[in-house]
Amino acid sequence: SPLTDDKFNFLTFYEVPYNDFNYLSVVQSFYIYSGGAHGNTTYNTLTYNTETGMDVGFKDLFKEGTDYKALLTTLVKEELAARGEKATGFTFQQVDDTTQFYLTPSGLVLLFPHYKIAPYSAGEIRVHIPWWKLYEQVNPALPVH
Repeated sequence: SPLTDDKFNFLTFYEVPYNDFNYLSVVQSFYIYSGGAHGNTTYNTLTYNTETGMDVGFKDLFKEGTDYKALLTTLVKEELAARGEKATGFTFQQVDDTTQFYLTPSGLVLLFPHYKIAPYSAGEIRVHIPWWKLYEQVNPALPVH
């Protein structure tokens, strides 16, 4: 739903990358331009259990006792290195509970907005982690194996 004039733009979009087996993931994006060199986009990812209506966090995706932060940090670092992005100013340190994510049929996606781990010119960074890489650690109640 765009709101635009010559000096100001506000656009908002959403996508639904997963809606199956009582789980729903939504990615909202908000683009704002209010002058300057470029606009900015922020993101909000939401994942729900549609049966209970409860928010789903990282801790809900993994078996109890799994050090999911360390696991995901390692997998993100591997993916960024495989992309060759280590040498381009990326400053990724670790996954924490504020890291945005969403589900897809083929895996878990971690979304890093502009400036979070890279310069604006790199765009938002999405790291797809296939379910097969998480198979041993995924909560068996999550129907995405």
